[in-house]
Amino acid sequence: MEFIKVLMDFDNVVKFEKSAEFSYGGDRYMCCVSVNPWNADVLFSLYFNRELVISNRVCILGEKILASFGNESFQDKINGDFAFMPSSISGSTGNKLNYKELGRTAFLYFIDYGDI
Repeated sequence: MEFIKVLMDFDNVVKFEKSAEFSYGGDRYMCCVSVNPWNADVLFSLYFNRELVISNRVCILGEKILASFGNESFQDKINGDFAFMPSSISGSTGNKLNYKELGRTAFLYFIDYGDI
């Protein structure tokens, strides 16, 4: 299992959706992060090979985003997951991600499961 930090610029994420696109294992990923203007929840969307697979998922710090969906068609195609993780071991997990933590104490990671 390998953890790969997704480099994203979260400045002004309250006003604008932020995205990062990368290739890994022959597949293309595009992660989009925005903030719900009504309640400040951090929302995550994922495009896999230009196909939308997750739209506006509320993020929980430390929770695997794809695994929390249950059995979906994309799970046979994507051998990994995404998670917002705290920058330190003492960081609190299990709570809704606050947009103020993005890029400061919480970062987005791609988790490669390898040949598991």
